[in-house]
Amino acid sequence: MKKTEILFNPSILIKETEGLTVEERGVFYILISIMIEQGKPLENAISVLLNHFARDSEKALYALESIIKDGVFIETENGLWHTSKAFK
Repeated sequence: MKKTEILFNPSILIKETEGLTVEERGVFYILISIMIEQGKPLENAISVLLNHFARDSEKALYALESIIKDGVFIETENGLWHTSKAFK
């Protein structure tokens, strides 16, 4: 696995995720980590979620739906992408 350095502002990230539930934060952190590492929108977000949250897949899918609705992630023609201002 390649090592990726991520520059981000923790205070912005904390503020941006303030209103999220525990499940939404878990989904957010897993997916945004993969997005940043790949440097592109996530084409298979649901598959990724099901792999990481197999025991709680229903909660994870509901959390994803919720954070998309809230605009934390956006659906692009290339896949799911984040709207965070915390990453440089």
